[in-house]
Amino acid sequence: MSEVTSGNEAIDAIWSVLRRRILERGVAATELCARMLHELGPLSRHEGELRAGNQRLNGDERHLAPIARATSLGFALYLGNRRIAATSILDAGRAPPIDAFADAELVDVVLRRREVYKGTLVRGDASYLVVARPLMASEHAGDNTPVGMIEAFQDERAYYEILAVAAKQRAAARDLEQDAWADGMTSVGDFLDDVARRL
Repeated sequence: MSEVTSGNEAIDAIWSVLRRRILERGVAATELCARMLHELGPLSRHEGELRAGNQRLNGDERHLAPIARATSLGFALYLGNRRIAATSILDAGRAPPIDAFADAELVDVVLRRREVYKGTLVRGDASYLVVARPLMASEHAGDNTPVGMIEAFQDERAYYEILAVAAKQRAAARDLEQDAWADGMTSVGDFLDDVARRL
């Protein structure tokens, strides 16, 4: 479970649902990104670089950035266990550094077991919801050699703060609506009192 909580049961319940939806979106987004990379050509490792067909993917964010904007998630691309490209949007949190190594949990689940990782990882002082899947050399079912992995991430605190601000704004708007309604009822009461005095 995430360490992000508000102490408010309603907001924490909403966060639980949103957390699950973020992970589901991450699963779909990483699958889409892997397919898009395979459409560029077969994935291969060549002299310390990840290539899709003839295109070098190391340090190349142009294939990750559109998906990051469309999904509101950050993305990172790995050659083996080394991060070679990363991009993020403001609300997803800071993109992890290039040329750093993957978290041990990711290496174990994604590269060794060849499974999709869905969970929370702590990086520095921030907790991230992370979905990562293996990038296979080809999309053929018989070829299960991962050349790297694709990761989608969301800074939990950043998203939770957006949720809290939206809830506060909604509560403030509701308070204004109630104040306007109360003012309207006061006006109706004043009108009725005025009519009653004149009768």
